[in-house]
Amino acid sequence: MVILRYNAVRSFQITFRMFVFLVVSVCFTGCSTFTGVKDVTVKATKATVNATTKIVPYMGGPDSGIIRTVSLIPFKNETIFQQLALERVFEGMIVKYISESCSEIRLLVTGGADFPESLKAVTASSDLDNLTMADKGREGGLAAIITGGVLNLSLAQEDEGILWFRETKEKLQTQFFLEVLDVETGAKIFDDRFVHEIINMAPDEIQAFKIGQPALFASISENLDKLAKDIAPKICNAIMAQPWTGYVVSVDGNQVYLSFGNSIGIKSGDVLEVHDHGQVVENLSGQRFILPGGKIGEIRISQMEDKFSTGEILFGENIQVGNPVKFKR
Repeated sequence: MVILRYNAVRSFQITFRMFVFLVVSVCFTGCSTFTGVKDVTVKATKATVNATTKIVPYMGGPDSGIIRTVSLIPFKNETIFQQLALERVFEGMIVKYISESCSEIRLLVTGGADFPESLKAVTASSDLDNLTMADKGREGGLAAIITGGVLNLSLAQEDEGILWFRETKEKLQTQFFLEVLDVETGAKIFDDRFVHEIINMAPDEIQAFKIGQPALFASISENLDKLAKDIAPKICNAIMAQPWTGYVVSVDGNQVYLSFGNSIGIKSGDVLEVHDHGQVVENLSGQRFILPGGKIGEIRISQMEDKFSTGEILFGENIQVGNPVKFKR
């Protein structure tokens, strides 16, 4: 009886160890063996947040309910498959989900009636530095500028399985990027890279890619919808985390004309601070930014129109075009 009991226990231990080995082997080789499509997010600046991300408006002062005006400039396509127009698909989905999920952001897109004149000449191929782009954004009365695009579309190889069951499979990788520029400082308040992968591709799909028949890859756009839906709340949070800022667009004696209208939530009689232009600084890589300047005066809103406002200077000297305007704190 003792020998039989020992053999039974020994048999159970061997079986259990084999089971653990198989589980570990599957986990080591990755869950891609069992799924046809997976998304891999490569973070550049912030921790990954899943699709349950909530919009967290800026709650630091009296401007927490003020609408931020943001422009989206045409996305880039740096792949050899220009005819796929993946950048247009991605751009359209980002516009859709930001508009749906961000009630305190007014999004302006190329071709729209209210799109800033200062940005109309900016195209996907424009090579503008961050400070030049920020200057154009301030001229247009914006809070931020969104840009993005498709960086790469290529086949990659991945080994799967263990020991003599190991095999090499090809997968399609598409790399996207999204950036949000704060126009007051010229700094990026959001900067992300994403790699979308399609695995377990059929042989005819792989061959179609190699001979340049991209029509078979229209399914990529279907999976972009989830990516856009996941990332839109993060963009909203990055923008709403910044205090609201408007700009002086004209000065006439004791009156100033401002870059915002009555649609953003500011009312006649509101008193705002006027700040200095700030100081331009340069980092080690040659990028230039603006350090926000201090308070130089105050104005009272006297008249609100659809796109512009008029303010009366209460005090302050040397108030000029381009001076930032902020809520009193």
